[in-house]
Amino acid sequence: MAEYMIDYEDISKFEVREDDVYLLTYPKSGTTWFKEILPCVLNGGNIDAIKDIPPDAKVPYLELVLSDTELNTKLKEALLVSRDFDMDKMTPPRILSSHLYYEQLPKQVETKKAKVIYIARNPKDVAVSNYHHLKVLPFHSDSKSFDEYLDHFYEGKYDFYNISWKTHVMQAWEHKHMDNVFFIKYEDVRKDFNGTITKLSEFLGVKLDTAAIQRIADHCNIENMRRNPLARKANFLENFKIDPGANPFVRKGKVGGWKDVFTVAQNERFDKMYEKWMEGSDLHFEFE
Repeated sequence: MAEYMIDYEDISKFEVREDDVYLLTYPKSGTTWFKEILPCVLNGGNIDAIKDIPPDAKVPYLELVLSDTELNTKLKEALLVSRDFDMDKMTPPRILSSHLYYEQLPKQVETKKAKVIYIARNPKDVAVSNYHHLKVLPFHSDSKSFDEYLDHFYEGKYDFYNISWKTHVMQAWEHKHMDNVFFIKYEDVRKDFNGTITKLSEFLGVKLDTAAIQRIADHCNIENMRRNPLARKANFLENFKIDPGANPFVRKGKVGGWKDVFTVAQNERFDKMYEKWMEGSDLHFEFE
């Protein structure tokens, strides 16, 4: 297991600003995509103002910046986040990201009503994307078959975090009624990208005209993201000697990619687990 340390106490006590925006996701649910989308929206569609800033400097991970292990320092370097990066010096409104559970966010998020944007993705595509992501990371030493990986996924074990997809999504879903929480499914974003940008701008209190919405949609199109060296995190791939063709940060991004990987037996087993997870919930996902 890689030595990726999370300082839960420092995160809990983190000083929140009322105009903060927190991007919360289970890994491989559209994080990199939204690290490009949200700054574009908050800048009123002024792409030039933010296009040359690395995504993890625009929208830093709380758990990465607030920990200083050797691996965390190497990760910051590879993600083009300065070693002495200071979130207190970020220009407001800050956008901060995390893969932690909703209830592990800084305590002041609720008391100060900072905005939380949660992206949920269907678990089959999440599992496939995570599997491909982890197997190319050189500091992830435990190589598993996809069948073995699924066992860990069912048990709520994600290397570096040990978080359950079910718990992660359900905690956020339970807070969806709050005025400061914006819950959206990845599949809905793919269906109506321009409409999503409009809804995000309304939630964030930013006025965007049709031209600005289209500029953001064009700049953040998945194909453009795949060609963008900063979005693909080319420096990270080079630093850790990862084949650029693997493209672990902006892979296919499509809905239903799991069908190219799952066997019939794996799919049947997953469906049973999914039914158990979602029992009694009014939350539903599209899988293709």
